[in-house]
Amino acid sequence: MGPAEIVRYLNRHGAARISRLVLISSALPFMMKTLDNPQGIDASLFAERRKQWLQDMSRFLGENARSFVLPSTSPEMVSWLAGMGAQAALKALVELNHTITETDLRRTSRRSSCRPWSSMATRTNPRRSTSPESVPPK
Repeated sequence: MGPAEIVRYLNRHGAARISRLVLISSALPFMMKTLDNPQGIDASLFAERRKQWLQDMSRFLGENARSFVLPSTSPEMVSWLAGMGAQAALKALVELNHTITETDLRRTSRRSSCRPWSSMATRTNPRRSTSPESVPPK
């Protein structure tokens, strides 16, 4: 939700006071695969993830928490993060996931006065990639 709010803010108020903005591993502008977004992720994968959450969120967190952190993250920190996730309201997580995965911000993003330095910059974690798209221009 954070990146979407940033883009909306920039559209409302402009970027005159913003010198730089980096959205790392952002879901913007639109995650879902549609006829006009063939690179997106199939909706069935999002539905399957939500189904897993509804069946056993604690198990999902236990099996997947490690994938959301760096390899050097301690087991204690991973456990703490999984515990934080387990405390969240499941209905809120499911509804938020619908919002994040189904909201199309392509037109909103195009109107923004801040341009990404690469279309891949919003899809690549620079710490885990060596592709040219993951390195900002000098």
